[in-house]
Amino acid sequence: MHHDSPALFRALQTAPASEAPIPEIDTEELARQNFVKPQSVRVRLCRTGSYFGVKPRKLPNGRLLWPGNARDLMRTNREVAA
Repeated sequence: MHHDSPALFRALQTAPASEAPIPEIDTEELARQNFVKPQSVRVRLCRTGSYFGVKPRKLPNGRLLWPGNARDLMRTNREVAA
C-alpha cells in the first residue's frame, strides 16, 4: 500500500532517537533507583538546589519530575567533579 499523505510524511520525519525527549520519573522512582527514601531526595534538593547535580521540573501542582536518565547525569557530574 502506497501513502502519499503529507501528514503521514511529516509524522515519519520525527526527530532521531538520539534527540527524542527523555522520559521523566517522579521522586519516588528516583529514590527507588538510588536505594534511598523519597524524603532523602527532597531534603537534598531543598538544601542544595539539586539532587547530586540533577534538577527536577516542577509541575503546577507542586509535584517534581526528574529526567529519566538522572542516574547517568549523576554519574557524569561525579566524574566531572573528580
